[in-house]
This record gives sequence, structure tokens and C-alpha cells, in this order.
Amino acid sequence: LFMKIAAGEKVELKTTGPDVVRSLYFYKGQDLIVNDTKLKGGMGSHLPEETAITLQAVSQSAEILFLQAKKINEPIVQHGPFVMNSKQEIVQTIEDYQRTQFGGWKWGRHDVVHGSKPERFAQYPDGRIERPNA
Repeated sequence: LFMKIAAGEKVELKTTGPDVVRSLYFYKGQDLIVNDTKLKGGMGSHLPEETAITLQAVSQSAEILFLQAKKINEPIVQHGPFVMNSKQEIVQTIEDYQRTQFGGWKWGRHDVVHGSKPERFAQYPDGRIERPNA
């Protein structure tokens, strides 16, 4: 869930059960207070599931990505962009990727090329598109 909190605004997140994991990534703005802890832009935080959380943007609006999901009760091993259940599965996945690039790369070049006028943007679930310096 993407959230935008106006300067001075407070948002309350209710408690959840012990089978839920919550985290947030504060990606735009200067300061965000999470309960009694101040975060700077570009920081993330795991949130306790059985505690109510108050988020407050301080001097300017804050934009965050809030993630919440039920625990899967399985081991998790992460390496780079890969997430599996064991180190052996990570090794196999990396080997598969190196061998096949997960189905192959259909373009003629392997370097990151986006034409003569590259464009960065983010499209949100509501359809809004954000472009840097726009």
C-alpha cells in the first residue's frame, strides 16, 4: 500500500495478530515519526504486529510503502533479487538464471538500453504516473 501523509498529519495503524508481519519503507520526504522513533527519508522499518503504530509526517509530506502479510512459516533465504527456502535452492536459481536468464533475453543487447531518450517513471495502483523532474 502506498501512503502519502501530509505535513503534520497523523495516521494510526491498528494492531494485528501474531501471525502477521508488517514493515514500511519511507521513500519520499524528510522526517517521519513512527511512534517515538524518527526516520529519515530512504529508511525502512519493521513494525511490531501487536502494537498500534502512529505515523506522523513532520516538516513536509511523507510518502511510504507499507507492507503487511501473514507469516508463511517457512524458512526464507535471500540473495540479491532471489528469495527461496534454502541456500541450495538459491544456488540452483542463480545457476538457472545464468544459464537461461529465465526464458531468455529477447533483445539483441545485454546492456541496459532504453532508447535515445530514456525515461524513468512509477505507475501507482490508482493509475497515477509520477516522473522525476516533471
